[in-house]
Amino acid sequence: MDFTLYWLAFLQEVGDFYSLAIVISSYFATWTIAIVHNDLGPIKAIKQSFSIARYHFKPLFLILLTTVMITQYAIALFGPVGMILAGWFIGGVFRTYFNIVIYLTYIRFTDKQSFELS
Repeated sequence: MDFTLYWLAFLQEVGDFYSLAIVISSYFATWTIAIVHNDLGPIKAIKQSFSIARYHFKPLFLILLTTVMITQYAIALFGPVGMILAGWFIGGVFRTYFNIVIYLTYIRFTDKQSFELS
């Protein structure tokens, strides 16, 4: 069974919207990094992001799943008022941390394997 379909079935309890959004986001996670780091144009950066996600779907998917789980479900921990006050700070810290992790993942996978673009 295809890995993407396996995780879509696994995330059925999370909800159809979140599972589809996380899968799509994993394919588009690194295109802005490719523009800045490799000085590519937008179309080539999206192609490179798709090729990285195709070969390394599992790490990107798990990083984005963790980000969504922490930032979206913090309201259950703090409640509505606590989420407004503390959620912006905590969500911002976690999003920044995981953006750094995605950047380091991009560096690791592009250094390890050359992605040729046509």
